[in-house]
Amino acid sequence: MTESSSDNLKQITQEFCKEPQNPPEDRIALIKELENFSENEIIDTLNYFLIIEKHPDVLIQILTMLANYNSPKSIDALTEILLWKQKDNIDKERYLSIRQSSAVLLGNIKDTKGVLPLLYVLNNKDENYKLRLKSAEALGRIGDKYAVAPLIDVVSDENEKSLYIRESAAKALGMLGDIRAVTPLVSILETKKGIIDKFTFLKERVIEALGRIGDKDMRTI
Repeated sequence: MTESSSDNLKQITQEFCKEPQNPPEDRIALIKELENFSENEIIDTLNYFLIIEKHPDVLIQILTMLANYNSPKSIDALTEILLWKQKDNIDKERYLSIRQSSAVLLGNIKDTKGVLPLLYVLNNKDENYKLRLKSAEALGRIGDKYAVAPLIDVVSDENEKSLYIRESAAKALGMLGDIRAVTPLVSILETKKGIIDKFTFLKERVIEALGRIGDKDMRTI
C-alpha cells in the first residue's frame, strides 16, 4: 500500500468513526469508497466497521460488501454479529435479518471456525426459528463432520417446537453426506406417531437427505 493510499484509508476510517457520527447515508458512502483499495485492505476495514457499527442500514451495506469476498478473516466479526443480543435501538425484524445474514456468510466462507457459534445458535431453543434455520443450512454448507451428531440430535428431537428446524437439520445432514445420519433419518420415515405418521415436509427433506447420502449405505435404497 502506497503512502497516499494509506493516508486515504486512514482518512476514511477516521471519518467513519468520528463523534458525533455522520448520518447513516454518509457512512454508507464512505464504505463504498473502499472499493478503490486492495482486497485485504477492504476486508480488514469492513471487519472493523462491522464490530463498531450499530445502525442497521450501515450494517447491511457492510455485510453486502463482505459477501463479495467470503474471507476467513471475517469469521470473528461475523460471529460477534451472529451472537448479538437484542439492541434496544434496532427494529426487531431488521436486527434478526442482520444476524441471519451473518449466519449465511459464515456458511459461505466454509471455515470450521464457524461451526461452534452456528451450533450454539441452532441448539438454543430460545432463539428465533428463522435464525436457527439459517444456522442449520450454514452448517451443511461448511461440511464439517463435527456437526453431524448435533444435527442428528436436532432432527430426531420430537420435542422440537418447530418442524422447520428439523427439516433444515435433515437438509444439512444430506449435504454433509455422513452415513451416521442414515439410521435416525430412516427412523423418521418409519415412525407412526401423530402428525409424523402422515407424509410431511420433514419426511420429504429426509428422503432428499438420504438420496444425497446415496449408496454409501444400502438402507438408503
